[in-house]
Amino acid sequence: MIRLFPVEFSVSAAGCITVSLMVLVLPIPWLIAVFLAAAVHESFHLICLKLYRIPVYRIRIGIHGAVIETAALTPAQELLCAAAGPVGSLLCILWVRIFPMLALCGLLQGAYNLLPVYPLDGGRILYSATGLLIPRYAGVVRKAISGCTVMFMILTCLILFCKTCLPVFPVLGCYFLITAIHCRKTPCKGRQY
Repeated sequence: MIRLFPVEFSVSAAGCITVSLMVLVLPIPWLIAVFLAAAVHESFHLICLKLYRIPVYRIRIGIHGAVIETAALTPAQELLCAAAGPVGSLLCILWVRIFPMLALCGLLQGAYNLLPVYPLDGGRILYSATGLLIPRYAGVVRKAISGCTVMFMILTCLILFCKTCLPVFPVLGCYFLITAIHCRKTPCKGRQY
């Protein structure tokens, strides 16, 4: 655990294993692109939180990326702060001529994080939007859309697993989505709405 200014920074054992495996498997340029895309993504979250003057207490790095623990946010703040990360990831496409690997990693990371599954940014955006529009049913809508998305992803992965020559990629995608849900990669807030 490292203390950076008033923010506590920690890396879980699973996060260390994930980083170690990436170092062993990925060529150096791709490794740099993955980490830069992740840094851009999380920086945009932090910039948005800073603009709202929301205190950040802790940043944890785990198997599914970073979790930023903050004070309580309103639904509108949560929506904008959750959307900031994917916007940053998708803006990496502007580097396509100079660093195409960064552009691709940012594009994939942004698209993955926009899936409307609650622990991901897209799920947080959905939950915040429904919290603003129909607060009474926000939880029900979030669970229904997240569940349908996960089922669609599982079916898609199973079909791709059966039809492609490289079945490991759909299975890995499905694995990361399901474990993200079960690990509850959610930022810790003072209260939920």
